[in-house]
Amino acid sequence: MASVQFLEVLVGYLICAIVALFGLLLVWKIATNQIDLKYLLSDDDGWASTSRFQLMIFTFVVALSFLMIVVSNVKIRQYGTGAASTGGLPDVPSGVLALLGISASSYLVSRGISASQDDNGQSGGENPPGTPAKKP
Repeated sequence: MASVQFLEVLVGYLICAIVALFGLLLVWKIATNQIDLKYLLSDDDGWASTSRFQLMIFTFVVALSFLMIVVSNVKIRQYGTGAASTGGLPDVPSGVLALLGISASSYLVSRGISASQDDNGQSGGENPPGTPAKKP
């Protein structure tokens, strides 16, 4: 039985190492400008989008919090017989899911508003910084 638990932990660490290597590769490609993040937080017109920023931050915070809960449950499962010893993933509270849904819907509403402004011939104002002026 102890060898099965050791194998579970070993496979878990191997998977974490593979994910970490993919993360390091991604960071390396970003640092060497092989991956362009110019439009990660900006709209199609080049302006910064607060709704994209909010969605990205909420997603990272919830994902990292969930990861920390899973890691702590694994540690409890390894060294004790607490409530987390039943195995499986922990439940995500409905309030957290509601906040993620609100954040995602605010992003979608902002995309809809900007798309309707483009269809009506209206622009968002001046040209974004670093872009040439639009000709009439």
